Amino acid sequence: MVLIRVSAICSVLEACSSLEVIVLQIAFLTGHGGLKIENKNLKFLQVTFPYYVERFEVNAPSQDVLDIRDIKCESKNNFILTAPNIQFNRNHWVSRCVYRPHISYNVSELVQAWPHGTLSVIVDMTSPTEVEILKERLLMWTT
Repeated sequence: MVLIRVSAICSVLEACSSLEVIVLQIAFLTGHGGLKIENKNLKFLQVTFPYYVERFEVNAPSQDVLDIRDIKCESKNNFILTAPNIQFNRNHWVSRCVYRPHISYNVSELVQAWPHGTLSVIVDMTSPTEVEILKERLLMWTT
């Protein structure tokens, strides 16, 4: 098992601000603080995060789909979504701030076809050199 600090994930997500699709499947994070995603290009976000996180904040003005598979926050008010295209309902939280699986989406945008592609990488998140190489590859991939 690889232990990754919250700040490392936030740094990678910040460096990859041109991505339109993010699928987060995080088994375990170390450190304190919250995950924060600020991405004006993000259209689709899927989150699988079975351990507690203090705060999860998403600021994505272009986001059309939010797919929550599993997430646990300190409080339902610590999951902050700023995505004008999505009507997000906090009533999906159940006891102990556990979120039931749910998909929120903007139907009018889903009618348009998205170009699809895949890219698989293995990166040592503790290596600044490898993270920089990943950033460069993602920029090449999206342009």
